[in-house]
Amino acid sequence: MPRKSASTAQAYLADLKVQRAATARRLDELSALIASIERIEASPTNLPAPPPGAPGNDGRAGHSTRYHGKRTSDGMHAAKKRGKRLGAPLFMDEARIKEAAQRIKAGESVAQIAESWGKSRQTIYKHFSKEDVRRLREEGLAETADIRPELRLVR
Repeated sequence: MPRKSASTAQAYLADLKVQRAATARRLDELSALIASIERIEASPTNLPAPPPGAPGNDGRAGHSTRYHGKRTSDGMHAAKKRGKRLGAPLFMDEARIKEAAQRIKAGESVAQIAESWGKSRQTIYKHFSKEDVRRLREEGLAETADIRPELRLVR
């Protein structure tokens, strides 16, 4: 078997050094990727947006369709923890609840009140049970009966 010349051995060693350097670069890239994944897993609310053109990206810088739902959900949970109410403002605030109670006492039906506000009866019944409505009507009739005795309830 012929012996390799010194120049061939030197070329072979140089090639090995280049391959070792390329392998080291790949290992550095892999370790950086692993560190990034571990960081993401440790804090799911701070997901980084992938770079433009990355898989799962819709083409707009910093807007990933892949992570959008997770970030939105996390933000909503955080807002709820801070005491924020999510969704549209409630129609029946305290002033409207008091007004509805007064109008029921005055003899208006729940359907009439709801129709005047452009809402359904269920909107009012969310705040007043049928027993509450009955009690308010009786209170209204009792107040009226004090003024007009002929309207007194007979039981």
